[in-house]
Amino acid sequence: MLNKLDQSSGGTKARLLFNKGFGDDFCYHPLGGCVLGKATDDVDRVKDHKNIYVQDGALIHDSAGVNPYMFITGLAEHNMTTILGRI
Repeated sequence: MLNKLDQSSGGTKARLLFNKGFGDDFCYHPLGGCVLGKATDDVDRVKDHKNIYVQDGALIHDSAGVNPYMFITGLAEHNMTTILGRI
């Protein structure tokens, strides 16, 4: 299942979890699953669904290299500004 998810989203598996390795190129924060621009539109609305939005780490396809909370917060703030501007 993990290989199918990787192939469909263009992501990679964290080596920390799956190869028991450590390094500076991983982030122990689960990311991906509903990748920005692949499973969503430009404001993270799930494709083919009018009112379902994703606003969390599921949007990020690969490791950010650090704790991704600022990246996730920035995406959510940008998207909410865009969404509210369309109302």
